[in-house]
Amino acid sequence: GERAVRPRRAMERRYTAAQWSARLSSDGGTDPASVPRLFVSGDRSQVGKSSCCLGILATLVERLGYRASEIAYIKPATQCEATQLVARYCAARGIECVPIGPVVYVSGFTREFLAGNTKSSAEMAEDVRQAVDKLCARPGRRLVVVDGVGFPAVGSIVGLSNAELATAAKAPVVLVCPKGVGNAVDSFNLNRVFFEHYGVQVLGALFNRLPVDGYYSLDKCKESIDLYFEQYSPHHKVFGYLPELTEMVAASPAPGAEAAAAKAVGDSNTQDWGAQDERRLQSLLDAFAKHANVEQLVEQAIKSHRSGAFRLAEARQSVSRPVSKRKGAAELEAMPLAKRAVLSREEIRLRAMEGGAKSGG
Repeated sequence: GERAVRPRRAMERRYTAAQWSARLSSDGGTDPASVPRLFVSGDRSQVGKSSCCLGILATLVERLGYRASEIAYIKPATQCEATQLVARYCAARGIECVPIGPVVYVSGFTREFLAGNTKSSAEMAEDVRQAVDKLCARPGRRLVVVDGVGFPAVGSIVGLSNAELATAAKAPVVLVCPKGVGNAVDSFNLNRVFFEHYGVQVLGALFNRLPVDGYYSLDKCKESIDLYFEQYSPHHKVFGYLPELTEMVAASPAPGAEAAAAKAVGDSNTQDWGAQDERRLQSLLDAFAKHANVEQLVEQAIKSHRSGAFRLAEARQSVSRPVSKRKGAAELEAMPLAKRAVLSREEIRLRAMEGGAKSGG
């Protein structure tokens, strides 16, 4: 019973980086279908999704013996084109990275979508699928980390919510949740149900930005949240409780940085990786080493991929995707893309600015 379980758990935690790498070596390859993926979502913007992506990638490379060529990162849809620290880390370490994917919600995008002036939902989902599969097809690739956008329902107006992104990416989800106890667990359940409605598997949670002391300290919140998951959600796992890191807050792009970033988006990853960045990275790595279990998270992602859990989401969404009732919409979508008047990202942005838009869809 219990005496047999504890030694087994202890053994799992004693793998060296080399042993762990060897355990997963069979998952690499050039067949995109063989490569596990992990989708990182959160309850809102600025909850720390991209920082958690960075923590996962850096832990794999710096602490668990992965080669840079064996992993990749993509943000398939975004609202913000400002430089993210995770993209600069990937550039510095030689990790293949797509920081701005095929879908960008520039000002005016949703209105143009509703007017029929963009690609369809299905076409955008296919672009996402191809972008992720391209990363998975690299020789020796063993894991692709997929970064979500905003809160889970972001993009639903164009038929491309985070659940639909995760389905296109064939990825299970880990939810990055806020501090607290009631708010933290309620947030997890609200967003878990959203993904599961679409058939997307939710592996569990990372609770982020917890204070180190006080009534809502990391240790006190962990004690209560652990009790909740043990009693009421045993099929989901908590992969970590991460403290607030002031260095990472300072590294996040400021709100409203999109416009400035858009002018130089082609140079967004060319900034040198400096000493201050390295200090931020080490702080994040130390926090993940002490407070999170990346090994278990990756193992669960691999297990999910091997089980084919993503096929449930594909099957469910293939029969439930909304179809536009706008006159002529079906004929327009059936028309080859090359023959349709689809606006470019810059054309959409320019039309929105001429109409007085400042940000958003």
